[in-house]
Amino acid sequence: MRVLHYFLVLSLVPYLTASFSPYGILRNASIKLPFDLNNDTGYTIETVSCNQCLCHAAHNPVVALFTCIRHEMSNFTCQMYYFIPKRDEIEYPNYDADVYLMRPNSTFEEKDDCCNTTMLIEEITRMLQNTSISTEEFLTLSEGENNTILAVTSCSKLEQNALLRFNRFTGENIFVEHTSSLLSAGYYKERYYFGTIAKNIGVYNSSMRPRLCLVDTSVEIRTIRFLKKTQKMLAGASGSGIYLCDIVPNSGILNNCTIIPNIAPGEELHAIGVAQDEMAFYVGWNADGQDIHLYRRQPNDTWVTDASGKIDHSAPTTDLVVDNCQRIWAVEPRSDRIRIYHRNNTLLGEMNVGGTNLFNLMIMENYTIFITHQSADGLRAIRPSLNCRPVP
Repeated sequence: MRVLHYFLVLSLVPYLTASFSPYGILRNASIKLPFDLNNDTGYTIETVSCNQCLCHAAHNPVVALFTCIRHEMSNFTCQMYYFIPKRDEIEYPNYDADVYLMRPNSTFEEKDDCCNTTMLIEEITRMLQNTSISTEEFLTLSEGENNTILAVTSCSKLEQNALLRFNRFTGENIFVEHTSSLLSAGYYKERYYFGTIAKNIGVYNSSMRPRLCLVDTSVEIRTIRFLKKTQKMLAGASGSGIYLCDIVPNSGILNNCTIIPNIAPGEELHAIGVAQDEMAFYVGWNADGQDIHLYRRQPNDTWVTDASGKIDHSAPTTDLVVDNCQRIWAVEPRSDRIRIYHRNNTLLGEMNVGGTNLFNLMIMENYTIFITHQSADGLRAIRPSLNCRPVP
């Protein structure tokens, strides 16, 4: 008897549409059934987006759930089901598909085991061997287009710094053509944002030419992050604070750039960790004696520090990440360790990830972790075997 496999994504995320009943999505999941589907249990359609499948399923009351699998050529296969599979027929993870639940009231109770920090650290530590992707010396990390990650090289001569791009699943190096002299990079809605040693931020389309706009910052930009819900860019500046710019819809051009006052003037602000709701972000400096501070958005769209959110860290920090369990991961470059804090300032745990001159961190699905080093330890990917259920 042939076994039918459908692979998909993790966590139950509820949505409400204007014309349909509520539905949910299981991310990084898979459906494994010990039988072949026939016309009495479901059917398959080919589309150009998961939204088309959702629309199709929403108008067919017989469909209980469907899977939507992304293919390399940006087309999708959707498998419609007339029934809800049992909980033990759902497996995790895979990154190229979703399970859409059309009857969320009759679905599974999901639990995020990865919010157990002790277990998480143990699993990550167990997988530290054989994690190297590249031996280049690197600075910043960010998400790129088409399932890639972007990494800026760290050279002794800053004008030789350049951008490299890697497949996030295979680690394959994908060539990127761009001028050198980079310090930081970000990618948002088919646009690249580059901080350079010329003390500006350049915006480029996906082909890297022509340059769409140039913002003079008068300081070196060390990190670039995005507030996607409000279409804004955050940039950490060396010595003068945090730049906040509006991103013009459709064009990607930056305007209305303002500076949020810096708590530690004169220090290098390398670390910005955006909270899940994007109403707050944490900052850290690559300097001794500086704690991690929290900025909160105000109703008038200004940002002020929140003393209750300060984390007593007092160590150089080159990156901060807020995960799906609302923990704050702080990268300490000189001790080559990562500390994990609860948002109430409690230290939950720490780990030495090996290597030297640890610099940047990225957390992907199921706590696959990418880290950069300013040494020959370069870029590494740690892929623990976990079955996570991130909170929405």
